[in-house]
Amino acid sequence: MGSVKALTGGTNDVNPQPLRVRVTQASNNNAASIAVPIPVQRLTTGGRAQVLEILKIVYDCSATSSAAITSARYTVCLSSRSQNTTTPSYGNADPYTIYYASRPFSLDSGPGFAVVDTREIEMTDGAGHGILYGQDTLYLQYSSSSSGGTWASGTLNCNIYYRWKNVGFSEYVGMVTAQ
Repeated sequence: MGSVKALTGGTNDVNPQPLRVRVTQASNNNAASIAVPIPVQRLTTGGRAQVLEILKIVYDCSATSSAAITSARYTVCLSSRSQNTTTPSYGNADPYTIYYASRPFSLDSGPGFAVVDTREIEMTDGAGHGILYGQDTLYLQYSSSSSGGTWASGTLNCNIYYRWKNVGFSEYVGMVTAQ
């Protein structure tokens, strides 16, 4: 790993900080989305701008069934744009996606059970650099679907670990344009 200054662009912010977010889904087959404001100053100093560097995402999805469920699936999407209440898509349909997962829940048997899935996703490369994000708002979306019954509720608890990084102004403009 390089020096602290090279890693952070001069902010010396090496310790990851958690940004905690919760999204609650109202009912089966509906997506819930939340806008997460990023509290960063957009002042440039010496031709550099401060951006968010996403290092790791840790989340747990949970849902409770109101009837016997035969199969269930959840989708999590972290994006630079709002998808409102549409089930998120991945790939060419949504080039603004930072993280996307669509996974089956592991199911217990019987009606009225709860399911939970916990994931930890490392977003850094081998040198400790994460995903740079230059927008003022992140969008987190959660949806779950099932067959054989309906969900009573669903919740996504997410910790987005980040640090601040200074980047060159031309890199910042390119990042904002692309995102």
